[in-house]
Amino acid sequence: MKKHLSFFISILCAFLLFGCQNTPDTASAEKMVHELNTKFQQNPYQTLQQNASGDYLFINGEGLFNTKEQMLQAVKDVKVGKWDLENLKIQSLDHVLVATGINNHSMGGDDGKALNYQTAFTYVYQEKGGNLEQVVAQHTHVQNATKEEEAAIINMMEADTKAFLAGDVAGLKNTWAFTPYTRGMAISADGQKAYGGSGDEMSKWVESVKPTEATFANSNYNIRINGNMAWATYDQKITQPDKSTVISHEVRCMEKINGNWRIVVVASVPG
Repeated sequence: MKKHLSFFISILCAFLLFGCQNTPDTASAEKMVHELNTKFQQNPYQTLQQNASGDYLFINGEGLFNTKEQMLQAVKDVKVGKWDLENLKIQSLDHVLVATGINNHSMGGDDGKALNYQTAFTYVYQEKGGNLEQVVAQHTHVQNATKEEEAAIINMMEADTKAFLAGDVAGLKNTWAFTPYTRGMAISADGQKAYGGSGDEMSKWVESVKPTEATFANSNYNIRINGNMAWATYDQKITQPDKSTVISHEVRCMEKINGNWRIVVVASVPG
């Protein structure tokens, strides 16, 4: 379940307008959104079960179609934090209601790690048997990379290289997340290959680093951020005390954990 928190986040707020007996006007629907927030935090499974149509479809941010049965399985153990809605707009015509806007989500799993996420949504409802049922929900990931986030990522990656060259084990541990999915891959200038296949292996590698007097310079950053995940590519030049240099192309995959960016995958090839 933890691996799919972003997927779960995308579906929960799709039910904020359920529960009314007649197609509401705009003011009533907007009020309903705020009144139902607490109910969805308490029991998203029951909300979906009772208020989605039998042929309900959810289209997530990756463009995958999911049925009501699939969604019920997905939300069984989800813990809902809180969320804020922005730019909420509601249109109604006869027995159909359409709601659009932005969801700012915060959710957590059993490990207590929070996942912050933002989506643009479109929800379609129909009046059926005196009740309002949701028939379609569609979410689109909002690319919310900011200059501040990019700067935080660059600072973290440069702190990682600085700690590596200085043999600073504590500093390195502060830039990595040693998870079961942590990986490290590198090819040296003379063709030697190294691979770390788990967080434990990478942790042992960190413990083995030795101090050097080399310096470094990074350039050509290319950073992409999506929610609590990010990746970056850049060029790195390491200069030894004898003025010899090693140039490489670097890749980092990062996860935001407890508000801080941490490396989970590293790859390095000669430049």
